[in-house]
Amino acid sequence: VIRIYNYVHLVRDVEVETSLGENDAVQPNHFDMTPNYPNPFNESTKIAFSLKQSAPVQLTIANLQGEKVATLIDSPLAAGQHAIAWSAEGLASGLFFCILRAHGEQRVRQMMLLR
Repeated sequence: VIRIYNYVHLVRDVEVETSLGENDAVQPNHFDMTPNYPNPFNESTKIAFSLKQSAPVQLTIANLQGEKVATLIDSPLAAGQHAIAWSAEGLASGLFFCILRAHGEQRVRQMMLLR
């Protein structure tokens, strides 16, 4: 699969890669978040998701107690495939939750940080 990266959006020193398929007219027809990779992870992991249409997006990380430990994205994004790398620098090993909100929906994935 050929990916064309059409822009990079900086959000609080975090790069969000956005890509479309071989044809720029091809758009995802669903809202979804794939499991982070690698998982478990040591220092950083990559989180990928797709948007069926442009929307305000909020991507946060919470610990096991439900406390927010990071906000990775809190801004509008275009429709398409998106990926973001998250560095868990300064956090202890444990289970974390990646929470994606857009289109009035929410997706949650578990992530395991191992030091």
